[in-house]
Amino acid sequence: MKVLLVSALPPPFGGIAEWTKQYLDYCKSNSIEVDLVNISLSGSRRTKINDRTSIKDEVVRTRRVLKDMNLHLDKTNPSVVHMNTSCGPFGIIRDLLCVKAAKKRSVPVVLHFHCNVESRENGFLWRMALKKMTRMACQILVLNKKSKKYIEQYSITEPIVIPNFINGDFSAVSHVIHDTVKEILFVGHVQETKGCKEIIKAAESFPEIHFTLVGPVAKEISILPCPENVSMIGEVDHNEIKDYLMKSDVYLFPSYAEGFSLSLTEAMSTGLPIIASDAGANQDMIEDMGGIIIPIKSSEAIVNAINEIMDPKVRQKMSIWSINKVNENYLIDKVMHRLLSIYKSVLKSS
Repeated sequence: MKVLLVSALPPPFGGIAEWTKQYLDYCKSNSIEVDLVNISLSGSRRTKINDRTSIKDEVVRTRRVLKDMNLHLDKTNPSVVHMNTSCGPFGIIRDLLCVKAAKKRSVPVVLHFHCNVESRENGFLWRMALKKMTRMACQILVLNKKSKKYIEQYSITEPIVIPNFINGDFSAVSHVIHDTVKEILFVGHVQETKGCKEIIKAAESFPEIHFTLVGPVAKEISILPCPENVSMIGEVDHNEIKDYLMKSDVYLFPSYAEGFSLSLTEAMSTGLPIIASDAGANQDMIEDMGGIIIPIKSSEAIVNAINEIMDPKVRQKMSIWSINKVNENYLIDKVMHRLLSIYKSVLKSS
């Protein structure tokens, strides 16, 4: 079996790009034959992901991707195409053209939505492209139950929920649970859509607790007045993040929209109790055992959740449960085994 993976490599880092890197490393280590069509960003957004989308850059990107896609389909004869899409307003058309190219050559497509699909909806043309893609795919993969329910409106194939994976580097046997909460951590892009304004506002109610925000800081956040108990560290090497996780008492993740968060998975793998918004897969991940789910865009909900999570016995139960959840469901060996089984099932039925 030969897989043609249509996905993005860094830069920028994170999201699909990190998934792709780990996927390729796993395939190489396990003698799985795979080729890549790299759909990474063009222009300034390669280094500054928050820059405004340029139509010119997207046209150049689309031409590059389609040329590479057709070349691989004709020269490497893949058994199956694994198409990753984040459903962007421009990207969804490019992804549709890639799926059409595979379909034209009778190569089965596994279409993988790396986003919270319902939150990406963008008008009639977007919905038509989505519908056409799902109808041409042999199997559809989504990151969470909300996306599954949304895609079921358009697909004739029942979507399968497949979580993102981590390689286990951050996995811990246990997490030290202190009697009091002294350190609360956020990791990710420090921007408004990640709920960072609400974090800063909530921090004002807990002067005795230190709030650490790790990740590249957007201008809209950097100019906000911050209480003394909030530190913005900026971007750090990925290997350093585990140290921040292990030294913290609570992981706070009030994002407005998510697919399946790798940073949240890593926090769970170290046994950190979680406070997360009801976005994307967050609820699927921590259920009612690994932490507390709160509404989006509510600093008051963050304050209430922090007060609720103060009890060390409560945090201890959350910690043990989260480590077990990750080990049983989100490590790369477990998820890749499921993906390979899906490929074999697709090939068998094609």
